[in-house]
Amino acid sequence: MNALKGSSARKEAPHDISGTNFAAYRAGSVVLDYKNSTDLQPAERAILTSLQSKFRNKRILDIGVGSGRTTSHLLDISKNYIGIDYSPEMIKVCKERYPSVDFEVRDARSLSDIADDSFDLILFSFNGIDYVSHSDRMLILAEIARVLSKSGAFIFSSHNRNAKVRKPWDLSNLRRNPSGGPIFVPTSVLRYGIGIMRHSMRAKFETQTDEYAIINDPGNGYRLLTYYIGIRQQLQQLECAGFGDIQAFNRQGKQMQENEYNCCADGWIYYRCYAR
Repeated sequence: MNALKGSSARKEAPHDISGTNFAAYRAGSVVLDYKNSTDLQPAERAILTSLQSKFRNKRILDIGVGSGRTTSHLLDISKNYIGIDYSPEMIKVCKERYPSVDFEVRDARSLSDIADDSFDLILFSFNGIDYVSHSDRMLILAEIARVLSKSGAFIFSSHNRNAKVRKPWDLSNLRRNPSGGPIFVPTSVLRYGIGIMRHSMRAKFETQTDEYAIINDPGNGYRLLTYYIGIRQQLQQLECAGFGDIQAFNRQGKQMQENEYNCCADGWIYYRCYAR
C-alpha cells in the first residue's frame, strides 16, 4: 500500500521561518549529523514499546524521517511503513540505508491527496513540527488528525517553552579539551563565532506570543528558528485539531501529571494522542 504517490515538497519564501529551516535541513553537514543518529530517545522507546502490540502490522507513517533514525524501530512493529521528509537529501540517505523500504520526498503540509483514515500510527519525531510557521503547524495537526484512523495514535515531540535556551555567546558553547583543562579547541572557537553570526541574522525573526514563541536556539549551530510551546498550550492545540486521550511525557519517558506541567524544564516534551 502506498497512499503517498504524486506529492512534491512545498517551497517557502526565503525569509519565512519555514524557508530558513528548510535550507538548514538540506545542508550537507546537517544531513551528516542525522545520518550518524540511529537510536531511539528514552521517551520514544517507552511510548512505542507501550503501543507495540496494539499496532502490530498496522499502517505506519513516519513524518520527518530524516536519515532513517526511527525506521528500523518502526519496521519492528510493522512492515506496512512509509517514511517521508521534505528534504530530498535526507530521503536520499534513507533510500541508501534501506533500499527496499518506501520513502518519499513530501511536505507534511501537503497531505490533501491522502484519503481519510489512511494510517493507524503516525510518528513525527525530533521536534520536526517545530520548524514551520504557527499557521502551518495547525494545518499539519489537522491533516494528521484527518489521515489517522479512528483508533489510531499520533506521537510527536516539541520544544518546551519552560526550558532555558542557551544563547550563542554563552561560553558553555565552547568545547574544552577532553581532559577538562582550559584550552579551547580551535574548531570550537570557529563554531562559536559562526553561531553568534547566525544568531545576529535570525534574531530579528524571533517572536513571543501568549501561546508560543519562535526562538533561534542552539539547534544545528543556531541555524534554525524553532517553535516553543508550553504543555498546556500544546494540549489545547491538539484538542482543537481533533485529538483526544492526550498524554505528555518528559524526556525520560515518564508520563506527566497536570501539576508537573508548569515546573518541567525539559527541553523537549513528548506527546501521545488518539484520533477522536
